[in-house]
Amino acid sequence: MHPLIQALADKHGFTPVTEKTLDECAAPLGVAMLTICGDPKNVSESLDLAIVAPEIVKAFRGAVTPLVATAEAERHFQMRFGFSLFPVLVFLRHGEYLGAITRIRDWSDYMAEIPAILQRQASLPPQFELSRGCGNIAAH
Repeated sequence: MHPLIQALADKHGFTPVTEKTLDECAAPLGVAMLTICGDPKNVSESLDLAIVAPEIVKAFRGAVTPLVATAEAERHFQMRFGFSLFPVLVFLRHGEYLGAITRIRDWSDYMAEIPAILQRQASLPPQFELSRGCGNIAAH
């Protein structure tokens, strides 16, 4: 794992989760923010999210509990939560899906989109469609 992504757990207190541990970790939480960076060798913005995610947690002052997907679990989460592009932030309330933000955004976009997501009722995530893509390899 790249050192910037590893620092999410080691330095910033993000709890690492796998496909087997996510539900157990997220269920007791009010709102969890699952950070899924993607492979920095293939996803141009993955390290950007590793830098931005801790700042988002700080900006929301305890409103979200930070989780980080292990590299091995990322594709599983892609299928489970129906997103086509990495990196992504997935928001869960008591383990139930609220929404996701893919790719890197302007700070003002995060500050507008996250509160809107946090106000939503839990729902089923979108269904993953292969035709939408499998990631953003060599984006930009």
